[in-house]
Amino acid sequence: MKHKGLNFNFERPPVLETERLLLREQTKEDALAVFKLRSDEEVMKYVPLARPTSINDIYTLMEEIHEGFLKEENLGWAITLKEAPDVLIGFIGFPKFDFANFRAEVGYLLAPGF
Repeated sequence: MKHKGLNFNFERPPVLETERLLLREQTKEDALAVFKLRSDEEVMKYVPLARPTSINDIYTLMEEIHEGFLKEENLGWAITLKEAPDVLIGFIGFPKFDFANFRAEVGYLLAPGF
């Protein structure tokens, strides 16, 4: 989809790396970690979303995020440590775009201790 002056042209979120972090596409293997993260009262303290009641809520959420990505409505990454790329410690992304005004909302969740 093309937007006035903006577009992202990729089939999946690009992998991003820092010195110690790897930001990658969220996968179904992350579901249990996502459930734990989104069920944590401290993590969700300032996030005005309902907490999941089952792992199926997480699968539904992950599907909604993926569908939104395909429609170019959002973009996000699982946050992992480079030394443990299969262990999700958080999530960061752009849950909403405002292409007309060249803006995006940024959101993140981090597991306690990170």
